[in-house]
Amino acid sequence: MERQFKIALVQYQSVLGDLQKNADRAVEMVREAAAKGAKIVCFPEMFNTGYNFQLIGDGFHNCGETIDGHTITRLQKVAKECACYVIAPITLEKKVKGVFYNAAVVIDDEGVVLGDYSKHHL
Repeated sequence: MERQFKIALVQYQSVLGDLQKNADRAVEMVREAAAKGAKIVCFPEMFNTGYNFQLIGDGFHNCGETIDGHTITRLQKVAKECACYVIAPITLEKKVKGVFYNAAVVIDDEGVVLGDYSKHHL
């Protein structure tokens, strides 16, 4: 038996260095995608910070988030609310403070973080 489901690939212009605005927009996009039937919503890499660290400059170190930070916490809530999976590639600070990774965090339809994967090669 074949199982079909919709995947939403989200693309929008992040506001460089503005975690709050980018998280707000991401929550809106998950709700919109779920309303159109998406069961998986996938964001572009580093959507939470924007991608141009030369423009962010010294503010870069204020842009990394931990797994229990603002963006992932909000996405966990909206994933559960909308009963969909979310793939969120963010600027993730892991075990060592000040060391950041370009990492994809996977959240299930119950709002549980299943894990993360850090990019190793370009």
